Amino acid sequence: MTDREKRIRLKIRTANAEAKAGVRRLRDALLAGEETAAIRAEIEALNLRAEQGEVELQTLAAATGRACDERRWTLAGAIAAAATQNIESTVATLRPAAKATLGDQR
Repeated sequence: MTDREKRIRLKIRTANAEAKAGVRRLRDALLAGEETAAIRAEIEALNLRAEQGEVELQTLAAATGRACDERRWTLAGAIAAAATQNIESTVATLRPAAKATLGDQR
């Protein structure tokens, strides 16, 4: 896990924990009959921050996957080229020598 991924996961955990605490404060405010608009707005903002973190994490995972795929394709091309060269050199050593033609005998 990269440092960036760790930071994003921490951001998500923190936002979720703060939202959970906000829900407890909201419950207490509702029981006490106090104004809850500010608490609801805070909870909504925290949930939005957690959702943005999830999107960041998905974007990072997709980018990592694309980079990994590109490396695999590059490596696969190199392996295929090396295998083809090996096969061609083996075939060349097994191929009988060409017979001299009339033009080559002069």
